[in-house]
Amino acid sequence: YKATTNFAVRGVQVVVAGATLPIRLLSFNAARNEANQVNVWWNVSGDNDIKHYIVQRSTDNKKFEPIATVAATGKSTYEFLDTKPLSQTTYYRVQFVANDGKLTYTNVVVVTPRKSVKFEVLPNPTQGAVVVSFPAVTTLGNIAVSNAEGKFLMNLTVKAG
Repeated sequence: YKATTNFAVRGVQVVVAGATLPIRLLSFNAARNEANQVNVWWNVSGDNDIKHYIVQRSTDNKKFEPIATVAATGKSTYEFLDTKPLSQTTYYRVQFVANDGKLTYTNVVVVTPRKSVKFEVLPNPTQGAVVVSFPAVTTLGNIAVSNAEGKFLMNLTVKAG
């Protein structure tokens, strides 16, 4: 960030011209959304010296591959949607590319795959009550119930424990 700053100290004016203030990463996150895509977002301050950002991912937290380039526009919040996420544990980071070519990186965040639970519905087909059986679950979840035509009938919440 290049700026001219004026401030007064006991009647003396000091001008600092062309000072470069470093970019500051305020936060960096990544998480799967309901569509099983991965939202990657970060907040910065002072990115006027940044040319662009490169979103990277890895399966081993060692070898990262670029998956997107996001232009630096002077905003404080940036985001990228990974519409083709990997089906395994994935590590994400963002590379900052400065106008002078200098590279810096965010911390690494881990996104794990969604876990599916196998369950059984008996009797199937039915015209009455059904029994849904599944192993004990450790997280909160939902079961959407629909008929043979795909018409939504109800949503059941499954509690952990």
